Amino acid sequence: MIEGRVSEVAVLIPTHAPGSYLEKCLKSINEQSLDKSKFLVYVALNGEESPYREYVENLLQDFFFNYVFFTWICLAFLTLETFLLKILQSRIFVLLTMTMF
Repeated sequence: MIEGRVSEVAVLIPTHAPGSYLEKCLKSINEQSLDKSKFLVYVALNGEESPYREYVENLLQDFFFNYVFFTWICLAFLTLETFLLKILQSRIFVLLTMTMF
């Protein structure tokens, strides 16, 4: 189950077959001057889990911000609705897509 936590800044990164663009994105977040305790990064894997789940889990270990990693397609509608409501309670909400990197 995904635990939606309220933070000052919530960043949602939907991914499908993640690769170097995700690493660039995470590095960019990690280099922000904002105190890492003030934001929470949600990484959503949408699609095949193998081999991407292990890749993303290993990648996230290299960064110092708080994060929640989950598989998007296995969420039930009510869980997704509750999760999104938690994100929207953040003071700032950022959605990053692969076309940005």
